[in-house]
Amino acid sequence: MVDRRRDLTRHLNGRRRTNDSAKRNPQRHGTAGSPTTWGAKVDTTGFKTRDVHMMSLNDAKRYIVDDVRDARTDDVPGVLVCHGYQGGTVIREWVRNGSLEQALNAYNLNVRIMAVDQGNTAIRLV
Repeated sequence: MVDRRRDLTRHLNGRRRTNDSAKRNPQRHGTAGSPTTWGAKVDTTGFKTRDVHMMSLNDAKRYIVDDVRDARTDDVPGVLVCHGYQGGTVIREWVRNGSLEQALNAYNLNVRIMAVDQGNTAIRLV
């Protein structure tokens, strides 16, 4: 036990450990890669547009998945989703963070998800 009167700094800070400690875990866990392309210029000519600003997440999911499935049969290169960025970001996170890609893979649809700007995301059929 530390004598508080003699060694106040050790009492307050404990044993100081440096970053070179042998017990420190040196692994760096990063993401392997994101399916979303950020900051690229996206050509959205010919894309079908879906505005999901005022929809609930469940309604937006249904409409977006249906639009991408219909785009395949209508020979449209993709879907432009207008989700907004100030009034809640739940739909944007669902579209951009891989959940949409999982939903579309269940229908055997290969897509590339590209962030056009803060409020729009392009989904291109591959």
